[in-house]
Amino acid sequence: MKELPLAAMTFADLIASNFIYSDKTEYLYKLVRYPLPYFLSRPRRFGKSMLVSTLKEIFLGHRDLFTGLWIDRESDYDWSPYPVIHLDMHLVRSVSPKALYESILSNLKAINTAEALDVTDKNPVDFFSNIIKNLNIKYNKAVVVLIDEYDYPILNNISDNTLANDIRKALKEFYGILKSSDGSFRFIFITGVTRFTKTSIFSDFNHLIDITLERDFSNICGFTIEEFDSLFPDHLERALKILKNEGVWGQDSTVSELRQEILDWYDGYSWDGQTRVLNPWSVLNFFRKVDFNNFWFESGTPSFLVNLITDRKVNLNLLDHENTIITDTLNNVDIGKFEPIPVMFQTGYLTVDKVETKRGESLKYFLVVPNLEVKASFFSNLLSLDISLSDPLELKIKSEAILLAITQKNSQKLEDSFHQFLASIDNKLHIPLERFYQTTFMFAMTLANQSVKTEVSTGDGYIDIVLKISKTELFIIKMKYIKIIEDEQDINSSQLELNRSSDKPKAKAKSDEEINHLMNIKAIEALKQIDKKNYISKYLVLGLSITKVVLIVYEMTKIHAIFDKINSIM
Repeated sequence: MKELPLAAMTFADLIASNFIYSDKTEYLYKLVRYPLPYFLSRPRRFGKSMLVSTLKEIFLGHRDLFTGLWIDRESDYDWSPYPVIHLDMHLVRSVSPKALYESILSNLKAINTAEALDVTDKNPVDFFSNIIKNLNIKYNKAVVVLIDEYDYPILNNISDNTLANDIRKALKEFYGILKSSDGSFRFIFITGVTRFTKTSIFSDFNHLIDITLERDFSNICGFTIEEFDSLFPDHLERALKILKNEGVWGQDSTVSELRQEILDWYDGYSWDGQTRVLNPWSVLNFFRKVDFNNFWFESGTPSFLVNLITDRKVNLNLLDHENTIITDTLNNVDIGKFEPIPVMFQTGYLTVDKVETKRGESLKYFLVVPNLEVKASFFSNLLSLDISLSDPLELKIKSEAILLAITQKNSQKLEDSFHQFLASIDNKLHIPLERFYQTTFMFAMTLANQSVKTEVSTGDGYIDIVLKISKTELFIIKMKYIKIIEDEQDINSSQLELNRSSDKPKAKAKSDEEINHLMNIKAIEALKQIDKKNYISKYLVLGLSITKVVLIVYEMTKIHAIFDKINSIM
């Protein structure tokens, strides 16, 4: 069984140690054949650095490292060595433009020394330009330039618009050296998370080829399902054995079931709407710890994204809803003018579900949340940053209390535990819509590591929430939100539209008895609706224990729950 590559390894180290490697050299061959400049955007911790490291070894001509890989086995690549400039912008200091330039200059000087060149410029822009010229002369060959995480110095300061713009301006001049088309470059490859529109890479570099959304390169990072099945069969067996021994999974659990659970948690990323890949960082960490956890969010989340969501009071329902956007908007981000959906796509919290093409129109992308890890981790961390939680684990504990109440079919416990979970959320994040409470409940169950879906399509409508908590038990959940009503007639007619117009008289405060009566009426109506719509029919033949649940939320202050068990057909 090959070991898991979890440290910050180079391609050469990984191959020398005989660790697991997903062969992406067929995709790289498509790139390296041509003397062109390319850009690739992928989220953090998605394998961009390994890709850059692999390209470096290809252009250094180290064929021996590629024995048995596709580029060695199937291609006609000639393996001629080229001088390579490799800059990892994740490693440069960026607390100020001066610190940025000093750090870049230090990296360039290291290359200068290693190559025994005699570049002495004090300015990193001039130093960069002259080191390229000197390498051209020394080797009588064009230079390969590999820049990893080009945007990291900007993202690292994005909460300070002034500083971020100063860093952008400094980088604009530095990256401007790459615009040359005089034959100095054999190949240019740039990676990043976001596509900032004014960094010279995209504003001035007209011939740069962005392969981020190209179908031919959709699987260039991450594990496809085929790669996952090929690389990890032994690790799957090992993980299942551990889960059984620790009593986490039952003794009758199968490898197939564990595989599906891993896919639910870590698969689903797509850049073309057709092929999907698993998050490599999360998969590797799962097999290391044998625990379904939010590995990627902990290490791959830029804090500016969470700040953006909270500052803009972004509707959290977009995390459980299809979002539509056109190509131009999806690709471009400007400092100080962030739009949540493009940023959430570029950073990995939304992914392409499908692409719509119409003649004469821009491509239209339909975006969704990729998997359970993103749903759980984003919501959990967003709340833990925005509310006064002393321990982020508190959210998970509260979510597990909800789960316990449901498994026990205890209405009072469910009312109390869901109310406590809602009380953890700052009022500014509350949205007076049923969808908010559906989404919040979904996140609570996802935090509790349960299989939960919202807006499940049936032949006659949509089920609000479907929760499966074991192989045999299913809950069909209807969520209702009641707004403040205007008068007594509204109670009798259940006309619950909120009218906040200032010229209307204020609603008379309702007694607890009146509110409870109204909530009970609405709960009974909801149960009847489940029956009328025949929501359960698609599940009856599965031989599951099915329970109908209704949750009524009254103006974020009161909750009413009803359970109604159904006898299934075996």
